[in-house]
Amino acid sequence: MTADTTQKRSMELLREAGGLRRVAFYVTIVTILALMTAFLGDTLAFIFTAWTVSEPGVHHLHDLTLVTILWTVVLGLLVQLYEPERRVAGIQQAVLVNIVITGSNFLTGFIFPPALILGGLLLVAFALHPAGWDVLQVRTAGSVSPVLVGLVVLAGIPFTIYAADQYALQASGDVHAQLDHYADMVTYALLVLLLGLLASAKPVGWRIPLWSAAGLVGVLGATSILHPALASSAGPIWGGLAILWAAGLIVVGEVSHRRSGDNPT
Repeated sequence: MTADTTQKRSMELLREAGGLRRVAFYVTIVTILALMTAFLGDTLAFIFTAWTVSEPGVHHLHDLTLVTILWTVVLGLLVQLYEPERRVAGIQQAVLVNIVITGSNFLTGFIFPPALILGGLLLVAFALHPAGWDVLQVRTAGSVSPVLVGLVVLAGIPFTIYAADQYALQASGDVHAQLDHYADMVTYALLVLLLGLLASAKPVGWRIPLWSAAGLVGVLGATSILHPALASSAGPIWGGLAILWAAGLIVVGEVSHRRSGDNPT
């Protein structure tokens, strides 16, 4: 066997291995989405039905924010089904959210076995990602945006105060504290800032965490305006400011994207 023949055979084997890896990746992503639908289908649907409720229950805001967090994972996985190499930030987002939620659950003593299974599969998908080692890169699509970083830092001030307030309420022992809802809101505030920073670093597909961070803030803001009396509501004034911030983040991000000609995602 000549050197050229050996080299060609090696290249063929590498291509076959890459093809099998891609198939395994897609199968894993579809499996995770199918399991999430099976375990959490009704819960995920709440993101659409919550806005039609005229008399919300006492846990309405907490339930809605938790569902919004879950949707950031779903979004990050859904976009992997088409050209995942151009949407690396989506899988990074899903893994980041999963790590934060899992850590929060362990700290509060809440263990949900299906979530551990899904988390394990998510790590498998991360390892199988067609982008290879590039999946670990968080700054490849363009320079860090100082304006986006500034907006995240600006949001960090009220969200840190909000998180501290929710943390203090967790010790109150009321019905929300018993369900760790105040702790969930601390996690919510943390995820807003982490996803905002991830988008600011501009990994490939950075607009996915950009819109996700804005979505998290927008949902909290809108719910606070519609139902200001609910536990953990930021109130109508701060709710309105939250919506303005979310809109500003999207506008700044989209303008930056069009000026720089980044990856279309």
